[in-house]
Amino acid sequence: MKCRKCGAVLLDTDTFCVKCGQRVGQPMFCSNCEAELREGERFCHKCGTQVEFAPDEEEIPISQQKTVDIPFDQIEQGILLEAKQAIVKRPEAERQERRNPEDYRRPGMEEPVRRRQAPVEEPEYYEEDYEDDEEEYGDSKMKALTIILGIVVLVVALATGFIFWRRNSTSRYERPDENTEQEETQGEDGDGGEETQGRLQILSNVNVRNAPTTEESEVLMVAKQGETYEYYELVDDAWYRIKLEDGGEGYVSSKYVEDLTVQ
Repeated sequence: MKCRKCGAVLLDTDTFCVKCGQRVGQPMFCSNCEAELREGERFCHKCGTQVEFAPDEEEIPISQQKTVDIPFDQIEQGILLEAKQAIVKRPEAERQERRNPEDYRRPGMEEPVRRRQAPVEEPEYYEEDYEDDEEEYGDSKMKALTIILGIVVLVVALATGFIFWRRNSTSRYERPDENTEQEETQGEDGDGGEETQGRLQILSNVNVRNAPTTEESEVLMVAKQGETYEYYELVDDAWYRIKLEDGGEGYVSSKYVEDLTVQ
């Protein structure tokens, strides 16, 4: 799309011409016959009069633009001259320094001397600080000892309680030696001995324990397959309290025996 006034190429989204400012879509008329001009026409299609376009005010001729000439040659010559002068002055200054070293002493040469002669400040020590540190160290040491002693006492108490509980739990299933001796004596004499309820047979090797449980009980012996024993009672339908050959008693699991009395 082109502007009807100046013929500049426009975008479809432009509302005004970017060159002459003419509103896009606004018709133009011939200055002679006032006929409506078509888009892009240079001459009127009706009377042939040349279409007058507004001059572009924004364009400035190159001849009218102001330019500034930068003297690059003079700047370059000045830089070279300063460099030559610096090169010439440097050897002369070195010769003067060798002739009179005291006059041309560099300020950095005295710095190491001043550093060596600088007084050293002795650190101040305060006895109060040491005393405070010793007190804090003593307090922390006492706290550590107290904690260690507390842990030791706690461990001893726990061990004692465990041993006491272990003995009590085991003694529930054990009978005193005196009662055992009395039962053996009564069994031998036949007066007042506990009567057995039947006889059982060992189906496979099984441990005979001093209590009707596998936990916290001791194994007295191993009853072998095929042996028969008299029993006093069935405890909790799981353990038989049997009579041993030495007159004592023990417990065997009902899973590994057969009750001959039932047959």
